[in-house]
Amino acid sequence: MQDTIGIDISKDTLDIHRQSDGRHARFGNDKAGLAALRRWIGKTPVRVVYEATGRYHRDMEAALDAAGHALVKVNPGRARRFAQAAGYGAKTDRVDAAMLARMGVVLELEATPVRSESMHEIRELHIVTGRLAPRLIRRPRPECWPSAPSSSARVRRVG
Repeated sequence: MQDTIGIDISKDTLDIHRQSDGRHARFGNDKAGLAALRRWIGKTPVRVVYEATGRYHRDMEAALDAAGHALVKVNPGRARRFAQAAGYGAKTDRVDAAMLARMGVVLELEATPVRSESMHEIRELHIVTGRLAPRLIRRPRPECWPSAPSSSARVRRVG
């Protein structure tokens, strides 16, 4: 059986919970913290379950993918509903990490391929253009609105 680790990710820290032995750890969400996390997990491949957190999960994702671990990125809404169904009332980073590990085991979540950095950038551009497009599209004027004066309209000189 493959061990499962849940990671609660924030801008500054990574809270880790190992399902098999219940151990918990906290590391910085930086290069030194990621190196310590890789040592803590070990070389045996594990399933790592974490929520999508925008930019904050990318470095961890790349480091653990390079180490050969199976990564499962879950939608935060789905994780929240699982926690509610499992009766997790408290909302702390430590509890969230444990809940993510348990979610991976109970639902037998499968790993998904990690996106490359260029694919992340393309996705971000797609999101931005999707938000801007409605503002850039010129909508036709409703017929009830008065039209702009034509060039043939008589212009009265003032002066």
